[in-house]
Amino acid sequence: MRILGIDYGTKRVGLAISDESESIAFPFRVIQNDGRFYETLLEIIDSESIGEVLIGASTTSDGQDNSLEAPRKELVDRLRQDIPVFEIDERFSSHEARLREYGDNSRSARQEKKILKEHIDADAAQIILQRYLDKKRQSSNSN
Repeated sequence: MRILGIDYGTKRVGLAISDESESIAFPFRVIQNDGRFYETLLEIIDSESIGEVLIGASTTSDGQDNSLEAPRKELVDRLRQDIPVFEIDERFSSHEARLREYGDNSRSARQEKKILKEHIDADAAQIILQRYLDKKRQSSNSN
């Protein structure tokens, strides 16, 4: 079974997909959060043979809900009508993805924004999904 990881945003949504063995997460793509967003998401779930969805819970650094939480929870509720959905803390995943992309090199805001749009959201989804896969594997190994 393959798992779809989602890094939800109001403008863009980063997606990552696991391999069949649920061991490795790969950045997949970024889709726009627009009028066709949900239809596009369902098409991807179908075409990529996704059996489970993981979506990052959007909180502040101290663990409180942020402004993304209400629409993200609506998405979770809708998806759960069609497929199993799990949630995981996504704090610092975008920051970690930026560090992977840039290292310690500083770039201009314009360069960062361009890279952010093209890569960071899918990379953050990969980080979220890989954390989940690792946790899942550790749980099954300890049983």
